[in-house]
Amino acid sequence: MKAKIRDLPSGVGVTRTVNGRGTEFWRVRLGKRFTGGGVTKRDFTKLSDARDWIFGDAQGKKSEAPSPLRMKAEAGATGFLLTPKQLGAAVSAQKRLSEVNSKADLLEAVNFFIRHTRPEGGEKALKDAIDDLLSAKKKAGKKESYMKGLGWSLRKFATDFSDSKIHEISRDDFETWLDEEDFSLPTRRNYIRDCGILFNFAVSKKWLSVSPVEGVEKPEIEDREIVALSVRQTARLLLTARNQPPFRPFLASIAIQLFAGLRTSEIRTLEWSEVRDKQIVVLASKAKTRQRRTVSISDNLATWLATERKDSGMVAPQGREWRTGFTALIGAARITPWPRNALRHSFGSYHYALHKNENLTAAEMGNSPEMIFKHYRAVVFDKDEKRYWNLANKETKVIPFDSGNPDSPVEAATASTA
Repeated sequence: MKAKIRDLPSGVGVTRTVNGRGTEFWRVRLGKRFTGGGVTKRDFTKLSDARDWIFGDAQGKKSEAPSPLRMKAEAGATGFLLTPKQLGAAVSAQKRLSEVNSKADLLEAVNFFIRHTRPEGGEKALKDAIDDLLSAKKKAGKKESYMKGLGWSLRKFATDFSDSKIHEISRDDFETWLDEEDFSLPTRRNYIRDCGILFNFAVSKKWLSVSPVEGVEKPEIEDREIVALSVRQTARLLLTARNQPPFRPFLASIAIQLFAGLRTSEIRTLEWSEVRDKQIVVLASKAKTRQRRTVSISDNLATWLATERKDSGMVAPQGREWRTGFTALIGAARITPWPRNALRHSFGSYHYALHKNENLTAAEMGNSPEMIFKHYRAVVFDKDEKRYWNLANKETKVIPFDSGNPDSPVEAATASTA
């Protein structure tokens, strides 16, 4: 039996009920029209308590949003385009939105949803987005080595999302992929970097609103210690290249890296026309920093280049010959393990040790003085630098030679050129 309560608010009902034990109570029901959301029920043993609650604490559950009937009345004819169910949903959505942000607007939320489900720039398949990015990078003049590395990592990423539109990939999807691949920390950092380039490009094209890489934690990686070749190892490497015919094509390139500090990417694109009498010219198009620089040819480097100079052509072997030949050379010279980036790091370490001038070493290497001071200071022992810079392809006695020691530099500094 419905109870009669004067001025009962719209959306509120009170019913007299008897339970299984014959006990009478009053059930108050706050409907969606009152709350603007879910239904609330509460039982009272006295009608007066029910009345007090309805006009007291229950008012806190009352929706501040207008009722569907009121919305229709205020909207005029357009209000009748929506069903009562749709209007109720709008009221409920506005209430939930207000709980998060009191100033939030339902239309603004709808626009946000549409932007993320239907990008302003249109839908774009992940593979097509990668192709467009690489094409843009090529037109921007990016180096071939950069393009190759970026393309490789992005296409590996795309293999697990082959049928996806780029806007469909969420941050959770990206982080799950990283975790499942179980990358090393440096590799994980590289994929975050490369995929970030792709997604930021997509944002600029309006294929998605927010990059899923944004906010992803990048691994903290400690700098690896710089390791330079010892003077004996350097001599043994040069002599192996000079005296064993299969490795002779590498002699000029390793000498330039050891005594002029060129990067691997720079030495592999260096031409003999760029190797002058006193300087090596590293063109901007071939330098990692895209800045032209010249590197001095030291007196000892000049002796190694004297027998190897050519009028034209590339200084270093190319293609597979480089990849397989250099590995074989290291093995023949018995330098194990081979330190990472050993030739350039040896130059930086011995050059700084000799000159004690980070600005000079930085200018030769195409680096910053801060980087030189941080990485190349105190890498080699005192007096070793003089022995290093005296390693020459001519008769000299800088390095002691012990014919009975298989690890001796074999005649490195005592043999005359043949």
